Amino acid sequence: MDDIPSDRDRSRPLLSAVILNYEHAAEAVTMIRATRAAEPELFEATEWLLIHNGPDPAPTSDDVGPGVRVRTCKNRGYGSGFNQAFSWTTGDYVLALNADVAYEEGFLEATHAVINDLSIREEASRTGVVGFRLLNEDGSHQGSAGQFPSLARFLLGQFQSRATRKYLSLPTDRPSEVPWVTGACVLLNRRCFEEIGRFDDSYFMYYEDVDLCRRCWEAGWKVLFDPRPALRHLHPYHARSLTISMVRIARPSLLRYFLKHRPQWESFLIATIIQFESWWRQRWVGDEDRAHWQAIASEARELCAEWHRNPDVVVSVPSTALHPLPKE
Repeated sequence: MDDIPSDRDRSRPLLSAVILNYEHAAEAVTMIRATRAAEPELFEATEWLLIHNGPDPAPTSDDVGPGVRVRTCKNRGYGSGFNQAFSWTTGDYVLALNADVAYEEGFLEATHAVINDLSIREEASRTGVVGFRLLNEDGSHQGSAGQFPSLARFLLGQFQSRATRKYLSLPTDRPSEVPWVTGACVLLNRRCFEEIGRFDDSYFMYYEDVDLCRRCWEAGWKVLFDPRPALRHLHPYHARSLTISMVRIARPSLLRYFLKHRPQWESFLIATIIQFESWWRQRWVGDEDRAHWQAIASEARELCAEWHRNPDVVVSVPSTALHPLPKE
């Protein structure tokens, strides 16, 4: 840390860490305690904030220990929740963490090494987002960076496993420039995040990280994958059983991304595929699941209609995922 430029404002922390929790409070507390025990000095130098927006009981100050603020907020999705949390941080860099990550040895030291490199290398001064290496619970590799979505990649992905279809195979001995990195564990340059307008909170969940990284590149900032810091991601999306509630959130988010960033013909083919899938699934499911598939098709039609009326504000259409879902 001695190489950090001396002209920075040392009245505020270099690094803030935000954990956004929904139904993983125990794992978030374990992560905090393990980090404090392993790297106490760097833990104390970091500004910690735990955002609780789930139905489970919120962790208490006794649970998380000293030096960690806990705030309970209404669940408005990942992007909206992190945007709100970001307003309560002061660090030059903000580390966004899922609640279901587990500590790996030397994580904070490696994170500070990344920040140090970004601070002293002139060519890295426009690096806005850095993703870190993720591991599965058993220590095996987990994908964390990928190519931007396109219709061709979407169609090809239907014939690939969920664990690999979106992700790049990257070297683990050096940083790499990448199109996007996952929001499960991502380091954000405060200047970049504020300049590009933070997360687009019309995405309730999924693709908001891809959208953010695309806007970084479009604004002249870089996105990197740096394998030095590593964490275990215990419950990645691709490893969970695909429930109808998850599909109801993911399909509209995919369409939002296409309407915002891809050619019109691709967007409307994606919308057609989503609506056909919804029609087909409704033939074989019960009443509760049928209501979900009807909502998915309805939102796809609404998003496309809004895009026709005003392409610049398509992302302002509220996601139906914000409304209560029937029990599965």
